[in-house]
Amino acid sequence: MLLKIPAPIRRSLKRTLKATDFWKENYTILREFKHFPLVAVAAILCAIGAASFEGFSFGFLLAFLQSLVNPDAPPFQTGIGWFDQGILGINEPSINRLYRVSALILTATWIRSTFNYLTQIYTDLTQQKLIDRLRKQIFEQLQAFNLSFFSKTHSGELLNTLTSEIGRLQSAFGLLAFIVTRSLTLSVYVFLMFRISWQLSLISVALFSLLAVALSKLIARIREASAGVSVSNGRFTSIAMEFINGIRTVQAFATQDFERRRFYQASADVLDASMKATRGFALVRPLAEGLATTVLVGMIILALTLFVSNGVMQTASLLTFLFLLFRLVPALHEINGSRAAMSSYWGSLNNI
Repeated sequence: MLLKIPAPIRRSLKRTLKATDFWKENYTILREFKHFPLVAVAAILCAIGAASFEGFSFGFLLAFLQSLVNPDAPPFQTGIGWFDQGILGINEPSINRLYRVSALILTATWIRSTFNYLTQIYTDLTQQKLIDRLRKQIFEQLQAFNLSFFSKTHSGELLNTLTSEIGRLQSAFGLLAFIVTRSLTLSVYVFLMFRISWQLSLISVALFSLLAVALSKLIARIREASAGVSVSNGRFTSIAMEFINGIRTVQAFATQDFERRRFYQASADVLDASMKATRGFALVRPLAEGLATTVLVGMIILALTLFVSNGVMQTASLLTFLFLLFRLVPALHEINGSRAAMSSYWGSLNNI
């Protein structure tokens, strides 16, 4: 029997979710998922599966390194009797244990790759269904408007919404899906890091949280600048359509210079708005890389001087922790870059 959540709890969860900034800012997208929930849930479950097997492979990396660095040390154990004896072979020679752990890591890696493939398939399918729904929603809205709306709105702006803005929203959804899948993997990394050393993990989380807060302010400025990109693109498309549709009138009344000035100015406005957003977006990744590398070097020095030299942590454990940290830092770079790029599409989302 399926577990059914009581109605009061469901209503409370729904109210809590709708009160969050994430829901308010992305309501246009999130409300459409109710039309294809199975595909969206499949994408999320496959992403969770990929992150889980990523953690599984890294979890046995400690046993692998222990067998290499110190073969005479007590064998790594999970505490599950049948698994430790039948799979890990804790009663066998160290070389046999090394082979078994290597096979486990490779098996987990290939299963994770399969889940990553399925995640990509279901994510793209969700993305295409979402864009299809939004196109149809915009079409229905256009049909429902009075004629007075079309007399006040340039046709180029409407065309820009149906084409360019939808394309930018599609890119934004791809970035959002990437952030979600990467965040799941990061959560597994953080969990394993706490299992190895909670002291070093707390320091790492605190430092990277400060980094995220600092970058959030910059990303908020990029989001504000992206609104100008959407407005300038709509005006440019409108002027271009007016020029093409009225080319006979332009030539009949010799207004080429006037149309040239309008077109050039609209193009310059697009350039200025795009560069304003780009200047903020381009700053996020190098700034994040520089700060994160500084944190990483500091963590290595701290771990060697305070933990390994005093015998608090074994060398194999430190190597595993640093390996996780080295995987975590590039993932943070990618997430910060994706957040900045997604903020540059905020104007398109508001326009839609």
